[in-house]
Amino acid sequence: EYPNFFRSTLVGLVGSAHRTALAGPAQSDLYTVLSPSVEAFEYPRPPISWFRRSLMETFLETLSRFKPTILHGIWPQHSRLLHKLSVMLQVPYVLSFFRPVETIGRIIGPVSPVHGFLAATEPIRESIQSHVSHAQDRIVTIPPGCYAESECSCFADMQYKASLVVVHPLCHLQDFEPLLQAVRHLLLDGFEFFLGILGAGRAESAIRRRIRALGLNSIVSIVPVTHSFHNVLLGADIFIRLKDKGRYDPLLVEALSVGLATASCAERVSSLLRDGDTAVLFEPTDELSIYTALKKLLSRPEWARQLAVQGQEYVRQHHQVSRMIDLLIETYRAVQKRDQPHSTK
Repeated sequence: EYPNFFRSTLVGLVGSAHRTALAGPAQSDLYTVLSPSVEAFEYPRPPISWFRRSLMETFLETLSRFKPTILHGIWPQHSRLLHKLSVMLQVPYVLSFFRPVETIGRIIGPVSPVHGFLAATEPIRESIQSHVSHAQDRIVTIPPGCYAESECSCFADMQYKASLVVVHPLCHLQDFEPLLQAVRHLLLDGFEFFLGILGAGRAESAIRRRIRALGLNSIVSIVPVTHSFHNVLLGADIFIRLKDKGRYDPLLVEALSVGLATASCAERVSSLLRDGDTAVLFEPTDELSIYTALKKLLSRPEWARQLAVQGQEYVRQHHQVSRMIDLLIETYRAVQKRDQPHSTK
């Protein structure tokens, strides 16, 4: 879910004349986010075996030849691996957090060896502070960068029917039931629009049956999420966010960056969504709440476009890729100067 964050980070570091590499587990999709001049290394997945140990030795040998000066872990679950690599290579490491520490503390274990903590938002920074009170000076808030389009997509051409898009895993029919009921009532009220559901999951067949049962198959389509997700957003008017996952949401930021009016449940880890300013908020389990929010946007396209413009401007001001890269490099240098580790046994 973070391809554009990876790409903008890699491109920005390379563009700043820094040699950069991306390491990821074998048989993953890391090659889909690579940019020119970025090297790629693969480390083996579990289970532990003599073959895995052999592959790990190859990975470590390749990484040693690259001679990194700092390691940056994107997922806190990698903290133990990063700590071992840090000691082995005698370089410091930093760790990014896209969600509050308390939601992942059982996975990452102790965080005291980390040389730098990078929080995607202020609430996440506060959660880190509560867990590592001894390292307050090592916590930095760096909002992930996102390129904002120069034009606003929302209702750019009023002669076309409105296009709504929701990106959500198709794992539970109940996640979609309130939305589908709200869409049905909007259709009965005479609104004309299309709804695209992007996702995949075990409940896809049940959701398709429910769409047909409600008589919505002519205006609702289910399509898989693809790497051209950005292009899908460019052709839409309204972005619907059904569930707050309690973490930084890159899809939401991207939807705002292309200029889509956003209807969403409340979110807890950033200040992106302000009701009536950058979005219209609803209660995700209440079909009437969803209906009311979508009706506001569909019946007042000029106002919806104004919301989209304001959301796009927020991304333009607070999620600049250039600022993200500057802060990353500044943090890397500060960590290197302060925390260059010494070899230990």
